[in-house]
Amino acid sequence: MISFVRRLWSYVQPYRARLAMGLICGVIFAFTNVALLGVVQLVINFVFPSGSKDNHPVKTDRFHIFLNHAVEYLRRICRTFPHRTRRLAWRCWFR
Repeated sequence: MISFVRRLWSYVQPYRARLAMGLICGVIFAFTNVALLGVVQLVINFVFPSGSKDNHPVKTDRFHIFLNHAVEYLRRICRTFPHRTRRLAWRCWFR
């Protein structure tokens, strides 16, 4: 097996960058698929609670905190825009 890999490596040598990028993209794809399953599970658990209503406000509070952080971040970024663009951005974001 080792001799086969060494022989194959001699053919792959000119395409090392493509091979590395393919492996990296494959790993990223695998992690995003696992993350997608986790997000789907969170959404299903949020939309269809499992009978106990006690943990529902906690989830919405966490989302509310996240949303506040995201809005504050967007406001800070919006302040860095030139004045005319900033005015337009405020109109679009906070109608």
